[in-house]
Amino acid sequence: EIHERLVGSEMCIRDSYKAMLKLPVKQMRRIYAHFFLRLSETEIARAERVSIAAVSASIAQGLRHLRQYLSKE
Repeated sequence: EIHERLVGSEMCIRDSYKAMLKLPVKQMRRIYAHFFLRLSETEIARAERVSIAAVSASIAQGLRHLRQYLSKE
């Protein structure tokens, strides 16, 4: 059972990575910064010199795309 869970986890990670690569670079970079580097939307906006709303909208749109890509696979 543990082996099956690990294999399932690896497949999920691989599928998520492949889906991330399909995103526009800006969305991918912001999702990575927010969820993997744990930067706040404010920190990302400040670093990119854009509005927080722009970062928030970009992340939300990227997550919608990821859900679509992952539901197809």
